[in-house]
Amino acid sequence: MVRRARSRKDRTAVAILEAAARVLARQGRGATISQVAVEAGVGRATVYRYFATREQLVSALWDAALSEVDERLTAARLEQAPFEQGLTRVVRAIASVGERYAVLLGEQSREELERGREVIGDRVFATLARGQRSGALRGDVPLELIAEMFGGIVLMGLRQALEQGLGIEEASSAVVSVFLRGAGSVEGAARRSTATR
Repeated sequence: MVRRARSRKDRTAVAILEAAARVLARQGRGATISQVAVEAGVGRATVYRYFATREQLVSALWDAALSEVDERLTAARLEQAPFEQGLTRVVRAIASVGERYAVLLGEQSREELERGREVIGDRVFATLARGQRSGALRGDVPLELIAEMFGGIVLMGLRQALEQGLGIEEASSAVVSVFLRGAGSVEGAARRSTATR
């Protein structure tokens, strides 16, 4: 949830952002400032006083989402968890915010993606590096490439899983499992192994 603020002005901005998250989740790219204003219980002019354009509003939502992910990753104590558990905590932190801000996954600009990498990237990279050092991740693939692949699977996998109605825990586990083990089933791997003998 967007952090609660003290002043009336800040409370209004928070109410607008929370309303925008709900409207964007329901309406997607077709959401309008008028719909956000109605949802927030304020006039359209008030929304425009805080956010001059729809792009500014979406950018402010992205900042709020990144701030929340940052807080959740800090609380997750990634460095203290075994590798796979740490990776699941990363995905869970992103998913828990993504559920409310899911529409942002399809609306971010290149600059916003870069901000996301700055906020999340170092901790994710450190977690993946731990996995590579431990042998849980391939050592013959550059860590930068592994990180890019992980980012793509997380963004697309979470978007699809949440849209399909999976809960945060289930979606997070599924994304990490597919990343670490691929999409093949254990039974399928056993059959392939038997067939090649």
